[in-house]
Amino acid sequence: MHLSLAVADLLGATVVAELGGGHQARVFEVRDADGGRSVAKVLDASMVDAAEATERVEVVAALARLDPRVCRPIAVDDALVARCEIEGRSYLVTRYEYAQGTAVDPAVDDDARLMGVGLAQLHLALRGVGRRALPIVAALRAAGAADDGSFQLLHGDFNHDNVRRHAGGLRIFDFDDSGYGPVAFDVANALYMVLFASMVTDDRIRYRSFEASFLDGYGAEADRAIDPTAVRSFLDARVRALRAWLRDPGAAPVGIRTATPAWHQVLRDFVRRYESGGR
Repeated sequence: MHLSLAVADLLGATVVAELGGGHQARVFEVRDADGGRSVAKVLDASMVDAAEATERVEVVAALARLDPRVCRPIAVDDALVARCEIEGRSYLVTRYEYAQGTAVDPAVDDDARLMGVGLAQLHLALRGVGRRALPIVAALRAAGAADDGSFQLLHGDFNHDNVRRHAGGLRIFDFDDSGYGPVAFDVANALYMVLFASMVTDDRIRYRSFEASFLDGYGAEADRAIDPTAVRSFLDARVRALRAWLRDPGAAPVGIRTATPAWHQVLRDFVRRYESGGR
């Protein structure tokens, strides 16, 4: 049975269409008989720690109760994580609210600033979730970071692809990389994502504009000042993590483990340019 058909059968959906952009999981838009929309994420169970994945979904559910901007998980047969067996292969399936709204553009100052405001507000909400059984975010582990007592829950992959502008604010989703770390890492990772795109397309002005507006928005809403030196340090650490994963893909997140050789080369070129001072 095709994976999309199995997901439709599991969720009792009338239409299931695969969406692009998923790196850790395959992502599907789900339509119910009444026209309702949601999103299903399907993880190959052999590629992830099932207990950690379940804990992460439960964290998102707790966070969504505190922060309505977060797309909440929707139970499947009374469970936040369901299993789906297809031709002897096991998958983990989760379902989430559909993120209504429009895409944000990092090149637009208002959107960049809104992202900064949104991340600062999200960090406040994440503190309210309490201590959970999640590890340090993967990129920090790969870079050799250790918790000095200041770490808190982070989104782990906050970027323009994981938010939508809605009702004057943001809807926020995709917490697949969430874990513990300093808030400066989440800030640096958001910068990293735009820097990567800017370097690949050789459009440095795009990055500088985003950096200024994003940091301005974050600083205006955060309850604690962010140290620019720490942000730069974590930006370097994010690149070091990528370099380590490319040297040992078996230790990398699913998205890098399963990427094509051509994409690995794009990533290597970025690392080389960054570390040669190309930023």
